[in-house]
Amino acid sequence: MLVSTCGDLLSAGDLGVVDVSAQFTRELFVGDVRAEASLIRLGVSSVSFRVVIYQEEMAGADITIVLARLADGRTRSTPLSPEQRAALETILEK
Repeated sequence: MLVSTCGDLLSAGDLGVVDVSAQFTRELFVGDVRAEASLIRLGVSSVSFRVVIYQEEMAGADITIVLARLADGRTRSTPLSPEQRAALETILEK
C-alpha cells in the first residue's frame, strides 16, 4: 500500500514502528487468512494503519500500527513533507 501510493516519496525504511495494538475476537489457526489494511490517521510525523485479519470469512484480529517518519540517525521523528502528505491523503479512510 505504501509503495503503490507514495512510490519513492516515502519508503518503509523511512519509518519506524512506535506502537502496535491488537484485539483478537476469535482464535486464529494455522492456515489461510485474508488481511485488509487501511490508513486511518495521518499525523504531523506519523501514520496509523488498521489491519483486520480474517479467517474463514470471519474477523479474528483487529490490529492498529503506528509508524513515524524518522529523521537521519533514526533517533527522533521528523514531519512528513507536503508531497508525502498529499500522496497519503489519497488513501486516508474518511
